[in-house]
Amino acid sequence: MNTRIVLCDARGPLTDLLEKLSGEEGESWLRALNRMLRKENCWDNVFVLQINHSLSREQLLREGAYDCIESDFTEENVPLPTQDKQETVSIELLHLGRNIYDNDATKEAKKRGYRRATPREVLTLGAKHPDLQRQFPIIAAPTGRSVLCLNKSDAGRVLFVIYTRFGWGGDCRFAVVREQS
Repeated sequence: MNTRIVLCDARGPLTDLLEKLSGEEGESWLRALNRMLRKENCWDNVFVLQINHSLSREQLLREGAYDCIESDFTEENVPLPTQDKQETVSIELLHLGRNIYDNDATKEAKKRGYRRATPREVLTLGAKHPDLQRQFPIIAAPTGRSVLCLNKSDAGRVLFVIYTRFGWGGDCRFAVVREQS
C-alpha cells in the first residue's frame, strides 16, 4: 500500500501556508513552521482550560492568588454570572504587536475568526498559568465600559480593570477563543 501524499492533496494546505507566511503574521507562522519541522510543539500560545461557570467571584480570585486586585474589580464593572455549567475552551493569546484601541482589537480578533475571551476565561487562565502575566499584559473581552487585564507591577501579579476607551500597548496579548463555525 502506497502511503505517500499525492501533490494534488497537498496543494490546498501548501497554498494556505504560503499565504499565511506572506501575511501580517508571517514571522509568527515561520517560527511555528520551523518548530513543526523540528517536531517541536509549534503552538505554544494555546491553552486548553476547563472553565467552571459555577465558581463565585471570590473562588476565582482565591484560585488565581493575585498579589493585588484593583478596587474597580466589582460586580458592576466586571460581572461574573454563575451557572451550573463546565466547558472546555482553547484560549490563544493574540499578539498584534502595535498600539491599538480596545474596539479595534475586537474587530481584528473577529476578522481572524476569534472572539475575545470572557473575564471568567481569563481569570481561569491566570489561575492555571500564573507566570504568563509576568511576561506581558493579558486582556479579556470588554464587559460594558470595563476591561479586565492581568498584568504585573512592583506588587507582583495584578488584576486591573480599565475602561474600554483605553488604548493598549504593542506588548499586550488579547485572550481569544476560535469561533465555532
